[in-house]
Amino acid sequence: MSEPVAKRQMFEYDGDNPFHIYNIPYYPSSSDELLFNHWHEELEIVYTLQGNSLHYIDGTCIKSQPGRLIVVNSESSHNIIPDRTVYGSGRKVVIALLISREFLEGVFPDFKNMYFLNEKEMTTPEIGDLMVTLSHYDDESETSCYERIYIKGLVLQLL
Repeated sequence: MSEPVAKRQMFEYDGDNPFHIYNIPYYPSSSDELLFNHWHEELEIVYTLQGNSLHYIDGTCIKSQPGRLIVVNSESSHNIIPDRTVYGSGRKVVIALLISREFLEGVFPDFKNMYFLNEKEMTTPEIGDLMVTLSHYDDESETSCYERIYIKGLVLQLL
């Protein structure tokens, strides 16, 4: 049996919004394709609100539970096996933030040499609060230019 091939996922950004914010409710069939083995240039930060999922990142399994923050490094192959017991609730299960590589290189000139680890099982309440606040500005929301400045400030605090 052969290993599943990771597909490259590509995202587009407008000039003043170098982020994508997703509130994932884990409906049984709607977003499963986003969970399959894939990679992208963006840094991905995932915060679990409810349920216990398994995240496979570059072949390493990380168990997630509510309050855990998982960072997926740029170009890391990853997939998620969600906790199907929370399916159908319609409530947010996970908040996912994708940050463009160009933005990160502007903030951290040595970004290409950085590698984030997922050693802590729980994050701080402040980081959880930042992720929840960011979730109010997901990709489905209309945002003003002032809100986009606010979002950048939140992301910089998170970083």
